[in-house]
Amino acid sequence: MQDLVLSRRTSTKFDRPVVPPGFDSRRPGDIHSATSEIGRAHRAGHQIRVGRSGLRSQPVFRIAHTGTQLPGAAPVRTPRPPADRSSTLRYVRMGLGWDALPRHTHAGHRAATADLDATALLFAGNTLIDAVYFAKLTSTDGSVRHLGDNRTGNGRGEKEIITVDLSRVPATLTTVLFVVTSYHEHPFDAIGNAFCRMVDGVSDTELSYLDLSTAGTFTGMLVAALHRDGDTWTLRTIDKPVSATHPVEAVPHLAEHLIPPSNS
Repeated sequence: MQDLVLSRRTSTKFDRPVVPPGFDSRRPGDIHSATSEIGRAHRAGHQIRVGRSGLRSQPVFRIAHTGTQLPGAAPVRTPRPPADRSSTLRYVRMGLGWDALPRHTHAGHRAATADLDATALLFAGNTLIDAVYFAKLTSTDGSVRHLGDNRTGNGRGEKEIITVDLSRVPATLTTVLFVVTSYHEHPFDAIGNAFCRMVDGVSDTELSYLDLSTAGTFTGMLVAALHRDGDTWTLRTIDKPVSATHPVEAVPHLAEHLIPPSNS
């Protein structure tokens, strides 16, 4: 069985300098499978296993729902698109924002920063073929890009952005799942003004908006999914909270969301 491994050592994120936007990061300890290995595994029809190294290793064999569904959801608004807008999407943007936490506790100790992470997981059927997140900023084919890792929440507006050029994605791609996780285990309700929105990048129309700050004590959120139907792509808002601080921890909760409800 070939492996696509998303891993996080405890100090990896802080030992590594911030990677500039657009850089294709293939670093040992982050995603161990090189592009050629992923491609060979997919062409050979192998299932790809997702695992995580380090003190909190949680290998997940295949893409199977192994956890219970967690109740609760973030308030979401889904604006109605203009009547004259094309029914298919061509370019989609995920925007994630939140407020920085105080640098020190009341006792004067240095506090962990609020570090939310945006992730796009790419699937061919039930097989995970690529991942774009803080440790790999560009998909293998270049169609999906993470514009840079923000570890503090400092700055205005959207702090992390992922773009998906659907005109360039591989023919085998069937689903793109968008996930938000809290790296330092801060629950969403402890982070001010945390939000995630999906935008049609062609018309700049907001397709959905999630207020993560009201999502309770969860540390992960399955935000939305892009589904292919022939040459047509549609976005579906999921809004499913999960207990996850890293994308790999969300994988057991993904299986049921790989197929649109109307086709399941």
